[in-house]
Formats: sequence, C-alpha cells, structure tokens
Amino acid sequence: MLLLDEPFEGLDPVHRSAIAEQLIKVKEEGRAVLFSAHNLSDVQKLSDHVTMIKEGKTILTGKKPLDLEKVFEEYFIKEKREERSFSL
Repeated sequence: MLLLDEPFEGLDPVHRSAIAEQLIKVKEEGRAVLFSAHNLSDVQKLSDHVTMIKEGKTILTGKKPLDLEKVFEEYFIKEKREERSFSL
C-alpha cells in the first residue's frame, strides 16, 4: 500500500503528470494507493473510491461519483451559501 498526503501540492504541471503516471502504474500492478487531496481534478482522474470529510465527519464514501465537482458543490458550497443566507 502506498499512502500519500497531498502528493501534487506545489508541483508544476510536468511533475504533477509524472507523479500521476507513477500512481497509475502502482494501481495497475494491483497495489493500493491511498492519498489525500484538495484538488478534485486529481481525485477525479486517479481514484476508484472516494471519501469526503467535512468538519471531521464522513459525508461520502464509496465508489467515485461520476462528477466530484457536483458532489463538492452540493455538500460544501451550496450548504455554505445557505448558512450565510440565514445568519443574522
């Protein structure tokens, strides 16, 4: 198992691509890769399963949704807007 925390953070596009290619190879070899990321495009491209955490609570776990951006919008952005609209 390979465990990585924000493996793409601070990398230029060339190195991001190189790391992604290596992770795909590891996955194709049948090994597990577990990584944390805030960039949803990395998660969308590389993941089979996803867990999203909000305020320390798991809000989604399982097979990767087809559109992570939509899920993120629903659980993180839309709820924030609703919270602001009701605050006094």
